[in-house]
Amino acid sequence: MFFLTKVLYRNNLTAIFAAFLTAISPWHIQFSRFGTENIRLPFYFGLFLLFFLLGIQKSEANQKLHKQRLFLALSIISLFLGFYSYTAAAVFTFPFLLGFIVIYKQYFLKHKTFSLVLLGLVLLCCMPFVYQMLNFSQESRFAQVSVFKNTSFGNAIIEMLTTYVQSYSPDFLFFKGDAGMPGILLIAFQ
Repeated sequence: MFFLTKVLYRNNLTAIFAAFLTAISPWHIQFSRFGTENIRLPFYFGLFLLFFLLGIQKSEANQKLHKQRLFLALSIISLFLGFYSYTAAAVFTFPFLLGFIVIYKQYFLKHKTFSLVLLGLVLLCCMPFVYQMLNFSQESRFAQVSVFKNTSFGNAIIEMLTTYVQSYSPDFLFFKGDAGMPGILLIAFQ
């Protein structure tokens, strides 16, 4: 978080503050305690943004082309490491990529050949996911853990909001964690 914020704002104090906010975030504290798969997604997604922005900045500063391409290739790889590290990433990765392409379309049009190489890398990274969704959609992890699986859309939203508000309680942060919350698979040790 520190390096990404430093690249975005070019200010050490802002970067330190962003890292501090991440460190005290209830979600980050809870899931980084025991290293579940969902804490890896923000890490890889942050790496994606950092490498992409470094690649764009290197391009604007007329640095060596191979460094720019390396950063951009690393950004795509980081994005898909996050994509495959946590099931829910499939919900926002593709819309985010489409939005990113729209925002940076001038850059991609200026560098057509390399943009096609990046597109090929994206398609290559997507192949296992598409294969799984076409052949094993009901057995997929997303179908098993979806909050919308056994309830209506309205009830699922209410449950998500309630759980989110509860995650700021001292009981959640310091004593029980997520034991006893909806959807928990672990047995609480009392």
